Amino acid sequence: MSKPIISIIVPVYKVEKYLNKCVDSVLNQTFTDFELILVDDGSPDKCPKICDDYAQKDNRIVVIHKKNGGLSDARNSGLEIAKGEFIAFLDSDDYAASDMYEKLYKQITENNADMAICNYIHVEETEDGIKELEKYQVPCNKSYNREQFIEELLKEHGGYFVPVWNKLYRKYLFEGLRFPKGKINEDEFVIHHIVQKCNKIICISDKLHYYLHREGSIMTNNNWVKRMDYGEALIDRYHFAKKNKYEQWRKHTAIRLSYEMENWRRAANDSESIKRYNEIRKKALFLIAEKYSWDCSNMKGKLYNRMLLLFPKK
Repeated sequence: MSKPIISIIVPVYKVEKYLNKCVDSVLNQTFTDFELILVDDGSPDKCPKICDDYAQKDNRIVVIHKKNGGLSDARNSGLEIAKGEFIAFLDSDDYAASDMYEKLYKQITENNADMAICNYIHVEETEDGIKELEKYQVPCNKSYNREQFIEELLKEHGGYFVPVWNKLYRKYLFEGLRFPKGKINEDEFVIHHIVQKCNKIICISDKLHYYLHREGSIMTNNNWVKRMDYGEALIDRYHFAKKNKYEQWRKHTAIRLSYEMENWRRAANDSESIKRYNEIRKKALFLIAEKYSWDCSNMKGKLYNRMLLLFPKK
């Protein structure tokens, strides 16, 4: 096939129940000039065959079979071979509205933006099938420069802007940038680096992405050890904000990290979680001297939490 305009990267692992709906939602797009990169991340079920069967039917589909390395590693593998001028990500248990990529492409090109974002709908599995939950509504149909977008990130709805899958990116945003292998909350590790490269970001109100909440997925697994990966992302963001003199972002990150550290310390109650907490604690010792740490606590609470950060939990 000729060089596609958009490369859509889909990591695939143990999702044979959902994969057909995901892939079909891409193949049925009103925007047709794309390549669909299916990254079989060593899936032990029927997913590898499903991927290969689709590739036999549609020459826009490229399949990678690789040893299991996790979601980030699969996305990175897709980025390495992506040919499109634009990049999109779609998780293999989610699906897209038929006009998602047409609308995002129109917005990003007509507005000469670096990144385009759409609203998304949260759905969940029930005994009666898929049930639609809340529809995320944030200030949309608006363009932002870098500083304006950072202000939105720091608001209550800022989490809406973090996931990678409700966006279309110009490919150069990922030059020299990859997802951290073996981590969850991988989107949190990259969003600040992406925003730093953007001069203009467009956000539309259309609800075009369907995010499936299912039991057993990474983000529903209440594993405190893995959830502390978020601490590493916040630590990276803190140093990034400090280096680039984003004072409000630095303040917001310090407050968030300090209270997460408090929560993780309380939750760490076995050797594995205590070990992981202490690993994060050592990297977060700068919070002791950071004026914004535990910002909402009284002086006694601030001192108490700073002292706890100095000593390993045993």
